[in-house]
Amino acid sequence: MLAAGIIGILVLLLIYFALRIQTLQQEVTSLRSSTKSQTIRANQALSGLGEIVLRLQQVYAKNIETAAAKGLISGQQQSVLRFLTTRFTDIVMDCWQHSNTTEEAVNRQLNNHNELTMEDLRAFLQQQPSQVRMAWAKNTPEGFISACETLSYAAVGKPPQP
Repeated sequence: MLAAGIIGILVLLLIYFALRIQTLQQEVTSLRSSTKSQTIRANQALSGLGEIVLRLQQVYAKNIETAAAKGLISGQQQSVLRFLTTRFTDIVMDCWQHSNTTEEAVNRQLNNHNELTMEDLRAFLQQQPSQVRMAWAKNTPEGFISACETLSYAAVGKPPQP
């Protein structure tokens, strides 16, 4: 009788754990599907973001080239602005893809660009209006974008577009 009771309890525990395992397997399958869907959406968003940032880079580079052609900028100012606009997409995407700060991403790009140093960039930024310095000081992709926008439009003598 005692053996039958123990066997009955063990059978009930076996049924409970079998149902529990089945429920957990369904949850894992659901989570895998959800994760896959979210990964696809994140990749699509990152791809779209890359395209938008590339378009911004083209606009900013065009503004800098126009300002240089008109003689509005020259020398060190031109080289810094040209560096920022030609590496704009790489810097922003590096920040968002690898969770780097803007300074880390800029340093990485400066290491590949032998003409400028971080000191050159800092000296250039110290000469800029407070709006640019404050945006840059945020050390985020958003601040970097704002600073580059202000710099590129200021180079051609226009206020930043809303």
